[in-house]
Amino acid sequence: MDEVTTETTEATETTEQPTGWLEAHADLEGFHRETLAKFKSEGEALKGYVELEKSMGSRVKIPEADDTEGWNSFYSKTGRPDAPEAYVTNLPEGQELDAGYESAMKQAAFASGWNQRQWEAAVAANTRYVAESNKKMQEANTTLNTARFEALGWDDKTKAENIELTRRAIAEFEDKAVSGEDDVRLADLLTPEQIKGDPKLVSLISSLYRKSMDDQGLVRGTAPAATGYVPQYKSPSMYDGGDDPESKKARDYFRSQGHVYARQD
Repeated sequence: MDEVTTETTEATETTEQPTGWLEAHADLEGFHRETLAKFKSEGEALKGYVELEKSMGSRVKIPEADDTEGWNSFYSKTGRPDAPEAYVTNLPEGQELDAGYESAMKQAAFASGWNQRQWEAAVAANTRYVAESNKKMQEANTTLNTARFEALGWDDKTKAENIELTRRAIAEFEDKAVSGEDDVRLADLLTPEQIKGDPKLVSLISSLYRKSMDDQGLVRGTAPAATGYVPQYKSPSMYDGGDDPESKKARDYFRSQGHVYARQD
């Protein structure tokens, strides 16, 4: 048993000792000698050095802060597109970024060295944030406006009548331009859903519209949008007794909205 143990120990010590090729390089000391000791021959050591050079060459060096050319090279190696316009914006169907905002963001992303993957991540995060913010804002407005309608003290009938009056008042001016812009109409800014959800708007416009009605009565129904005809006067009673074509046409208009005239044409 003792002899076997001794031979094994001596063999291990021989294997762990540096190979003889290092003896020819007496100038190597300390760290260098310890590092090269793992190579069995000088050729193996040279081969290892070549592989190290290859590895170092494939690595990306962080440039100095003021090295513009170095940073451009660095960004190119890490995947930055050739120009800001080369970023591809992928959004869910029906969604889009404002053109000016998107252009400015691409310029900033390019200057910061973003690659396509980083750009997509930023756009997705922005889209989620905007969607969540809009949802919270809409929910808050709905809650606030519900409380405001309740504060007005209207019953369901009064609320429905005032909303209808507001809709009709706006409909009379729906084709008129807003702020001098021919392509912006009042009806585009105040949709039916916006009217229903805005108690301040309904309260103001319905009260003004009631004052302009000679008979103070609410004609039910909806104006026939197909003809595009609207009587000069808002009150159906203004056309009770007229036998002229305009009065007859106006009575037909108000009848289509639900008003009942005593006379028959």
